[in-house]
Amino acid sequence: MKSIKHIILSLMVLLGGSQLVQAHAIWLESHPIGVKNKAHVVRVFYGEYATGEIDATKDWYSDMKELTVQLVGPNQKVQTLRLEDKGDFLEGTFLPSEDGLYHLFTSHAAKDLGGETRYEFVSQTRVKIGEGEALPMIPLRHQLSVDAKVSSVGARVPLLLTSDGKPVVEKDILVMSSAGWSKTYKTDQEGKILIEAIWPGKYVVEYSHMEQQEGVWHEKPYKKNWQGLTTSFLVE
Repeated sequence: MKSIKHIILSLMVLLGGSQLVQAHAIWLESHPIGVKNKAHVVRVFYGEYATGEIDATKDWYSDMKELTVQLVGPNQKVQTLRLEDKGDFLEGTFLPSEDGLYHLFTSHAAKDLGGETRYEFVSQTRVKIGEGEALPMIPLRHQLSVDAKVSSVGARVPLLLTSDGKPVVEKDILVMSSAGWSKTYKTDQEGKILIEAIWPGKYVVEYSHMEQQEGVWHEKPYKKNWQGLTTSFLVE
């Protein structure tokens, strides 16, 4: 029997999907600092971070469980991680074999349309191993960039929103903490925001946008494409 939540999500899609866009997102969680030659864990969650609501994987929308997580390391090679279903999240590991920055990302367009809208769920995060600052490039048009570090309570955490490598200005970005605190920021003329790290714990950042875009997806026509992009950072 389908859960009540799954039925509600299905009704939202039939009604046009706008509530679904605002309510649910995919996000990656991984500790920003790792150790060379030691397995490093990354997890994929789906739900409403602002309210602490994490959906069981059996209730994920459409074919979201079929998403893939890719990794680009200092050598610029792309690796697809093997994911295991843990019930409340998907989990994968990678073995960093050299010092430097590692970039993890997922981009998945759901098989089912919401009315005439195609939904694309995107997330990214960075992990730093030892020394080295060269940033591996990833094939995402829109990106939310935050340093791979553990920030301190009271710090102001800089974040950059770009599209095709250029800053995206005067756009709303939602910042949510595991303490239940959330705030909407607007990017400045350099595409940046400064986030007040008021509470310890994991923070998830989300930027969503809708584009007029016509096409055919799984043999069904659509007129709009929505993308929800997230990243995360840690405060201790």
